[in-house]
Amino acid sequence: MDIYDYLDYINEKQSTIVISESDYLDITKNSCAVRLIEYFTLKTAEWDTEDDFFPWLEQPFRKIYEDLGREYSQRGIQQAIALLGQKGILERRRNPRNGQVKTFQYKLNLYVLESIH
Repeated sequence: MDIYDYLDYINEKQSTIVISESDYLDITKNSCAVRLIEYFTLKTAEWDTEDDFFPWLEQPFRKIYEDLGREYSQRGIQQAIALLGQKGILERRRNPRNGQVKTFQYKLNLYVLESIH
């Protein structure tokens, strides 16, 4: 099963269980975290891989900030990333294959998100 199959599965379930922004807001209590969930869901869906079901996405923080339209402060985004990490929804790490790269990699765990819901 790849990410597209999973997203189709989620869409099918949405007829009975709707996972909406308000549901994400109930889970996180943070509007920036909701935007980050949507952001990483879209970025994960763009990734075409057979190796990892949920791939690690290397994304510079500045790019995340700009992609969110500078709607939230950098500190707010950092706090939302930390919150999602505490809840197990988003994992963050440095590149394990190249220690010289300082950009974080992120991995959205949709299973945890769905189980919390």
